[in-house]
Amino acid sequence: MRILENSKKYTLAEIFEFILNSNEEFVMDNYNLYLKDDSVKTSKDMDCFISNEGIDIDDNDNEIHPKFVIDNGLEFYCSGQLIEDVVLNTIHQKDEDKTKVTIGQLVISLDFYLQNDNFLTIE
Repeated sequence: MRILENSKKYTLAEIFEFILNSNEEFVMDNYNLYLKDDSVKTSKDMDCFISNEGIDIDDNDNEIHPKFVIDNGLEFYCSGQLIEDVVLNTIHQKDEDKTKVTIGQLVISLDFYLQNDNFLTIE
């Protein structure tokens, strides 16, 4: 099984392709995605940094992000689990056929979910 490298930069399209090309479920469960600028518009070329280190919570309920995230001034974008859920939901709406799913559709679906906390219904 191919894995994503911790602390490495990937485009959003590369992450979607990783999920689409995987024959396993839950391939993104141990990852979080971070951005240099969290105000950037969601796009396939958007640079995301991957971490397989969890977010800890201290005694005062403050989030403690991985060292490389803090050192590089990165902002949390979303969990890998959320991205995989969006991909799987989109595939499901396309009659379980991965070949009918485009990267562009996945970008739209993820952006919709992040703004609405709900899956996009694909017509």
